[in-house]
Amino acid sequence: DLKKACLLLSGGVDSALLALLLKSRINLFCITSGAKGSRDILLAKKLARTHNLNHKVIYITKRMIDEELNQIMNSIGSFAAMQVGAAINEYFCIKEAKKKGYDTFFMGTGVDTLFAGLDFYNLGKVAKGRRCKKFWKELNFILEQERKIGKGFDTTRLNTLAQNLNVEIRLPF
Repeated sequence: DLKKACLLLSGGVDSALLALLLKSRINLFCITSGAKGSRDILLAKKLARTHNLNHKVIYITKRMIDEELNQIMNSIGSFAAMQVGAAINEYFCIKEAKKKGYDTFFMGTGVDTLFAGLDFYNLGKVAKGRRCKKFWKELNFILEQERKIGKGFDTTRLNTLAQNLNVEIRLPF
């Protein structure tokens, strides 16, 4: 019954897969945000061009963050640096897409970590050494935390953001 939705397109494995699955099923609007020249923006733009996706890019500046930082922290209910850092792109994308009438958002959050798609790990170029060890250490930490708390990917930040911005966020993975 969903007719239209917005996808936060990062250019990563997860959001690319979602874009390809959703574009033939609903009126899909894709949005990407980040600093000018960021790898996510370059990959998302290439993906959007290649697959003829309706796509908008928001270039986030320091001034934008300075002006909205308190609102971002209030929207996620946290001032923890990692949570706020992760929420910045989400916040600006959702805010912009809401202006265009979108209130349902898809995100592929979390999958890149499991499939080593994050550039942070750079496993395609470095099969051994520090980055590979860092990846396995990080992955083991994530899996151990999930085991301890007895649940999967923690969606608290996203749930709080959705509630405070009056939108629905769908995480299909």
